[in-house]
Amino acid sequence: LQFPQRESNREATSRKVLRFVQARLDNETSNWYTSTSPDVIFASNLIVCRVLAEARLTLLNDQLSERAANGSLLREARLANADELVSCLRDRFGLDTGDIDVAEIFNRVRSQTDSA
Repeated sequence: LQFPQRESNREATSRKVLRFVQARLDNETSNWYTSTSPDVIFASNLIVCRVLAEARLTLLNDQLSERAANGSLLREARLANADELVSCLRDRFGLDTGDIDVAEIFNRVRSQTDSA
């Protein structure tokens, strides 16, 4: 971040006023916490997002939302089963679920949704 500074000869120059330094250890600790703590939404929920030119797709557990570029809700749907989850991940998000036990994931996210 730089601000202009006037010198005696009236020429504008810039000087650094703030410097942000981020230690590698901080990133490692934060990443570990957000991926392992049961208090963090990422560790106990299925969250998938995709930004397209015309819309933003969000999958939170079994709830698929599509929003226009201006943020207005276009569609919302609840996935009914593991097959729908596979299709959604493949067709809407472009993800290959080949070696993933999607049925187990779906059962976990459905029980998460039902208990809320």
